[in-house]
Amino acid sequence: MKINIKSRINRNNNSALAVLLIVFIAVSVFIGIGDAGTEVYAGDREESNRTLDYIYQEIKDGYLNLNFKEEHLGFDFEQKYLQAGRELTEEITAVEEFKILGNFVHNLQDGHLRFRPVDEHQTELFRSHNYENMLDIRWIEGRPIIISAPEELNLAGKELLEFNGLDFVDLIDDTVKTWGSGGNTAQARDRVLIKEHYYSQYQLERGELPGKLILTVRDNERKRTVLWQEPDSQTNITRESIIKLNQAPSSSDESLEFSFDKKFAAGIMRINDFRIHPAEMQDRIERWLDELKEKDEVKGVILDLRYNMGGNESFRSLLQYLIEEPKVVGHYRYRYSEKFLRFHPKRVLEDIIGGRRSSRPAGEGYSGYWHWKISPSEKSFLREVPVVVLANSATFSAGDIFVRMVLTHELGKVIGSKLIFSGQGLTEYTDLPCGRYQLGFGLQELRDENYQVVENKTTLPDRKVRLKLEEVRAGRDNQLQAALEFLKNAN
Repeated sequence: MKINIKSRINRNNNSALAVLLIVFIAVSVFIGIGDAGTEVYAGDREESNRTLDYIYQEIKDGYLNLNFKEEHLGFDFEQKYLQAGRELTEEITAVEEFKILGNFVHNLQDGHLRFRPVDEHQTELFRSHNYENMLDIRWIEGRPIIISAPEELNLAGKELLEFNGLDFVDLIDDTVKTWGSGGNTAQARDRVLIKEHYYSQYQLERGELPGKLILTVRDNERKRTVLWQEPDSQTNITRESIIKLNQAPSSSDESLEFSFDKKFAAGIMRINDFRIHPAEMQDRIERWLDELKEKDEVKGVILDLRYNMGGNESFRSLLQYLIEEPKVVGHYRYRYSEKFLRFHPKRVLEDIIGGRRSSRPAGEGYSGYWHWKISPSEKSFLREVPVVVLANSATFSAGDIFVRMVLTHELGKVIGSKLIFSGQGLTEYTDLPCGRYQLGFGLQELRDENYQVVENKTTLPDRKVRLKLEEVRAGRDNQLQAALEFLKNAN
């Protein structure tokens, strides 16, 4: 099979070079179609190949650290591209095309890299349903465990074996390949469970969701099958939750949740994401710390970032309460690609004006390195008491940057499971010429204080504590308990 990428390269070169020239001058001055699973594209293999070609060249032109990915993950991206082209046969269906292209993109194992249908195509490809937020599932001791479900189903604490006749573990494995969502398999698995992408993957496999779910579950060694008829959209479902492990917040303003454990005299701040505005983040933290200082006794504070979904730079608003002297969070750079220049033509100029220049050259075709620097708050109750940070493999983006800083500078005790770091950010989406899909990836690459790559790197917390299935089924959070015990013994 021969895939011609030269025509697209030539078409884009003139416009890209023109935009590049303008930016460089400025910088120098200042320093599912139809029925899913059945519809066939009338043998239009050429269009499918053009779509694959566009994705390939878009990543080659603009994706940061492609060479590192190939070396670190042990594959040749061009060979993956050629293999995907061989799979795009004359009789390809809408569903099969989407799966092939999704698998190709997510070879890069990057939680900021996303391939998805455009809104109109997604509406046609994935049927609407009323199952969203019905189940909360977490991967515990190598099994998918339901931690929250409608009370009438009696599913909380059960292992999910089959989802409408499909092996659920196999379904999640396929979901990860098609939808990505993480820097390694563990992170991607956790995130597709939380985002409930397995519903869309099921629809890819079977056409559309039926009006009922047939779930096969197991409690210890006993198996049973549960039938769930799709409720009316207005029906309120009473949920039973055996444990609260950063389940989806009830509303978008619940990035932060505060509580106080009277038995252990510990303040607990659960940080679901860093999507809150930095100024609001600082305001809410200060109000909470003022409340803590008014209590008779506070033995410490727990910052729970398990399953934190990332967000914006508000993580720095929290870090300033932990550090005692100015710290560089890391160095970042941009690649001068057509996509970067289209979305962020003034970004480099803003970094120059902000005085963020780093000393090391970033390499040919890159913007130069810039840095994030944080100064400590004048006063902070968090520097007066022991601090524990809870984190796991699903702690993502801004969340894992925060945890990395705590580990590096010993700003607190990190307890939880193995961590994986992400180094990309500033995700922007491009509509593909075919009109069916969007491709998004980070246009900013973050490195650590020593300019070392952090993307896809793993590390252990200060104390490794895995969730125990027996404890979860009993409604106990043994990771949180470990943090409380640590604070008790630290005083």
